[in-house]
Amino acid sequence: MMQRRHDAFRAEFVRPGNPFTLAASGGFFAWVRHPWPDLSGRRAARRLADGANLICLPGEVFVPGLEGYLRLAFGNLPRERLRETVQRFRGLP
Repeated sequence: MMQRRHDAFRAEFVRPGNPFTLAASGGFFAWVRHPWPDLSGRRAARRLADGANLICLPGEVFVPGLEGYLRLAFGNLPRERLRETVQRFRGLP
């Protein structure tokens, strides 16, 4: 079940048109590079929360130097909601 969910998330996230880059993913979490070079991970996470109702953790809270990355959890998201959730990333400028 978790492998199918991961595969569905990955397939949807890497489709053309997503300004975010999938850096790594596993059964529960993914590391993504956000498309805003002038924003810290904290500011990018805030932008996602305010603009797309997505909650991510800024990379720099894990390791200094990861300001361009976000960690998001998708492991508890039902598979049928993955596509709609990933589409929210595409909807941000």
